[in-house]
Amino acid sequence: MKKDTEKQKDLEQLCRNYSQAHSVLARKISDVHEEIGKVKRRHLYRIKASASMAARLKSELLEYVGDHLDEFEKPRSRTFHGVKVGLQKGRGKVVCANKNFTIRAIERRHPELVDVLLKTTRTPLLRGLQQLEARQLAALGVEIVQTGSKIIVRHVDSEIEKMIDAYMDDEALQEEVA
Repeated sequence: MKKDTEKQKDLEQLCRNYSQAHSVLARKISDVHEEIGKVKRRHLYRIKASASMAARLKSELLEYVGDHLDEFEKPRSRTFHGVKVGLQKGRGKVVCANKNFTIRAIERRHPELVDVLLKTTRTPLLRGLQQLEARQLAALGVEIVQTGSKIIVRHVDSEIEKMIDAYMDDEALQEEVA
């Protein structure tokens, strides 16, 4: 059986080995992040220029569609070169004119949905209300506004859009460039 001092030395050696390996890993991860930052900074000007050009061209598309709405009656939208243009039905916005009335109406008419349609703070949940039909909303004192058509210009490959937005929203990178 090992003595306590030997056990202590074994434990200390294992801790030293782990600590050193952890430090090496941390340095390597830090190096990777530093390289990524350098690459972003090196390409930022060209990306910003391309983003500016794309925004200008999207604005032109929006203006064109807005000036030629009659061309989008049927079909309401079309896709050219991976870009969907035209009109789509707006999602609408749920508005509760009298929250207290809506709360009482939900409790009275839909007691089984209280947990889904109301917060504990006794405020109507707009996401829950959006799931109801217009007739049900009207009975609860809720109206739907802004449901008209809206102009769309959206690239079909939305994952690229998300990646570009995330890249351009990188606050740390923006501060370094400025």
